[in-house]
Amino acid sequence: MAEPNIARSLAPAPPGFQRKANAEPARQRKNISTACSACKTRKWKCSGTVPCENCVRSNTECIIDESSDNRRRLAVKRKLEELTEDKNLLLRLVETLRYSSNEHVVRLLDLIRNKNSSLDEIKAYLEGYVPDSEIETTPELQEVLDKLEERAQKRSSRRMLDVMWLSHIPVVEVPATPWTTVTDDDSLVSYLISLWLTWSHPFCNWIDRDLFIRDMKSRDTKSKFCSPFLVNSVLAEASFHCDYPEVYEDADAPESKGMHFYKEAKRLLDLEDGRISIPTIQGYATMLSSMALLGKDRLALLSLGQLGRMVAEASAIHLPMQLHADEHKRAEGRAIDNTIWGVMFSTIFMKPIDQKKPLRSQLPHDHKEDIVAWNPYPRQGEKQPAHLGCVFNNLTRLNELNAEGTRRLLKDESRKPMSRPDLETTISSIFPRLQAWYIDLPRCIQDGQSTVPHILVLHMYYHATIMVFFGMLKSSHRYSTRPMTITPREARETCVESALKIAQMIRLYRSKWSIEFISGTAVYWVSIALFVLLEELDDPFSRRAFIDICSATKAFSKQWFLAKSILRMVQVTARKMNISLPPETESSLKDFETSIWQQERSRRRLSSAFPNFTLFFQRVTGIGGALNDPIDMDQFLEKSDDMKLKDSSKG
Repeated sequence: MAEPNIARSLAPAPPGFQRKANAEPARQRKNISTACSACKTRKWKCSGTVPCENCVRSNTECIIDESSDNRRRLAVKRKLEELTEDKNLLLRLVETLRYSSNEHVVRLLDLIRNKNSSLDEIKAYLEGYVPDSEIETTPELQEVLDKLEERAQKRSSRRMLDVMWLSHIPVVEVPATPWTTVTDDDSLVSYLISLWLTWSHPFCNWIDRDLFIRDMKSRDTKSKFCSPFLVNSVLAEASFHCDYPEVYEDADAPESKGMHFYKEAKRLLDLEDGRISIPTIQGYATMLSSMALLGKDRLALLSLGQLGRMVAEASAIHLPMQLHADEHKRAEGRAIDNTIWGVMFSTIFMKPIDQKKPLRSQLPHDHKEDIVAWNPYPRQGEKQPAHLGCVFNNLTRLNELNAEGTRRLLKDESRKPMSRPDLETTISSIFPRLQAWYIDLPRCIQDGQSTVPHILVLHMYYHATIMVFFGMLKSSHRYSTRPMTITPREARETCVESALKIAQMIRLYRSKWSIEFISGTAVYWVSIALFVLLEELDDPFSRRAFIDICSATKAFSKQWFLAKSILRMVQVTARKMNISLPPETESSLKDFETSIWQQERSRRRLSSAFPNFTLFFQRVTGIGGALNDPIDMDQFLEKSDDMKLKDSSKG
């Protein structure tokens, strides 16, 4: 029988033929482009699922690395995503270099050059996940920061060609005449007023911004909320934040910054002939603030009594606003209340003993004022809520606690020693109220919620108050035999904790806004931290904080003579106490001593009762040789310089 022809053609299926239902469909092979790690290692055929069949059977972790998928379409897609990410990083770098502050750019370069940071770390920094305050400052970075700040202080000799000047769009545009005879340059006056409204006014707030600008634009010298005296006082203080030649009375004398406006204000004050007005009070308070920062706070202290009498007279003339008054009258009433509260308590750090609480309403703090947001003029940056009402009202409450504590602790201005039990009793009653003030702050101005300058300065003031109070308990008192409720160690730890917080805020401020733009009141808070940390240099954290604060104070010294004198006082105190300063600070202060501190000239200009806090704390406790040394700055430095002259003459 013949073999069947298996190669023959198959006949077509008859009509109506259907495959049986139980016939299995042909299985198609699934191409697996990437096997899991375990199957690759064992050279098994992987099912491509997660987990794959082999890993399930062997109870093994199943991991598929999609980046190893070399199929052309996926590889191109993955490469495109990487290139897009790298392009975005490049654009962020260019944007940062182009628009950010010098300090921010230098920190970025420090990450790249000195710390060899990865691209992911650089990206995290650019996106804000790593704040400047958390980045450790390397010596190279600190040196560059100091040079940048020194360069920023140098004056431009050709302002009309200054690109920075041409790019300025002032916060407000106001006329120069008829308010000042020093200059007729509207753009310069607008620039200075804008600087003052941005960096000084939000913390030292005793002028209603809107009414002041309204009346200044009117050019009416008899207006209710503006006067030539007030304008020149403001221009003198605003000059501290500027280095253009026009703000110097003598282009070759760095200490003459703003002095032509200051002298004009004094001349106009004499023409007031004792007449009291709201602009007179505001201008006088502004002038006294400038006087203190110029190292002449003794004269300012004498003048505070006159300022207090002016406020009392204004309070009697301008009664508290009535609820039924129209909106215009209510606005003027708020401006007057703002002046009385602001003047009485914003100058409290100069002489807190005599201050009394005004019987007036405080500023409303419903955040309506934040419709006009704060922006870091003249720098570029996003606008932020100002929270002026919240800052103002909580500043006055903190001032009340400060005034009460100072009155109870010092009783008078003699700074005589007190018994330790009396000190402990007073501080133990004040400190919980300070803590309650801090805890009860509105959320918008709590620590970490906002970085606008006046909020940072408010927190510095809080920590400075704590350091002053607890500094009086850092040492054991003479003849003290009773048990202590607050030990010297606890007091020192509390002081150091607050000093470290101020150092942290200074780093943040420096990286965010630049030290050249800061309220002059920060000089007081920072200097107290310097004296606290001076005795704690064995601790690495305190040492780093001291270096940072000392560097910031040196930057302040180019603006305010008081800061220059504080640096000198810290330097002399360290020598008297045989304290070895960090090398970075030692070399900086030696350079400061030889090139900036002009001994004879500076001593004649200085008239300041600002205390040496190291000696002040010892004087209050009644211990040590500090009783033989003057505490006030001018007397302390004069004695030190006299001794140096005698030693040099002997040599």
